[in-house]
Amino acid sequence: MSVAVPFPPPTEKSLPTHLDLPDTDGLPVPSFAEFPQSNLLSTSIRPVLDRIHPDGMYIVGQDNGIYYRITDPPLKGCNSPDWYYIPGAHPTPTDFPYCRSYVLWQEKIKPTVLIEYVSDDTGREWDRTPEEGKFWVYENIFEAHYYAIHTHETGVLEVYKRIRGKLQRMKPNSHGRYPISTFGLELGTKHEKVGPFELDWLRWFDADGILLPSAEEQIDLERLKLERAMRRAATANQRATSAEQLATAAEQRATSAEEQARKLANKLRELGIDPEKL
Repeated sequence: MSVAVPFPPPTEKSLPTHLDLPDTDGLPVPSFAEFPQSNLLSTSIRPVLDRIHPDGMYIVGQDNGIYYRITDPPLKGCNSPDWYYIPGAHPTPTDFPYCRSYVLWQEKIKPTVLIEYVSDDTGREWDRTPEEGKFWVYENIFEAHYYAIHTHETGVLEVYKRIRGKLQRMKPNSHGRYPISTFGLELGTKHEKVGPFELDWLRWFDADGILLPSAEEQIDLERLKLERAMRRAATANQRATSAEQLATAAEQRATSAEEQARKLANKLRELGIDPEKL
């Protein structure tokens, strides 16, 4: 039986930190699609978050543990969203080069956007069991502004928005996407092949419906721009070479015509005819 301390716990120096708590449950990742999915979400939105937070004070987490209450065993008081965003939080703690887990009673700032990928039929993503169910924790303890649940196999996306203190399911816009005011973006799906998987992937879109490219896609775009610039430069160089060749040919023709005129004038003089009087 777990022994829980209600959140927030009393402020004591003896409270466990991220260095004291487990940073893994030892279970394998349920789906090979989870890592590329999180990578698509994180790398495409980072330029937007860097503009929102020029001081770099934010966290984007991927399947990292968030401790919200003290329990025995400790993992009973932890949830690991597949993707989450915490505004205003320092990306690394001062006492360690990286954060093993995010501990709410230590860091204080709660995540505002959470995303879960459905990997089985247990229904954990909708679990409203008090103190432990994911939905209940995200709604009542994390007080999330947005909570999205996506099923890769079916492509179904549900997005919940905090309205009057409760997470209420949103209706998609006319394009089938969900406006996320936190970022000024829209969350939707795109059927495409990423690595070996052809699925309906979660993607960010701007307010005009333009897809935000991932880091790999941005590299491909920059490579394409470079190739186009090189082709334009090669074409311009070919045109310049052609123009130079035409100018040289014209100069050669002019020189040849001048030489022919000179020879004709000499011939006329030999015949006793002054070419200047013709």
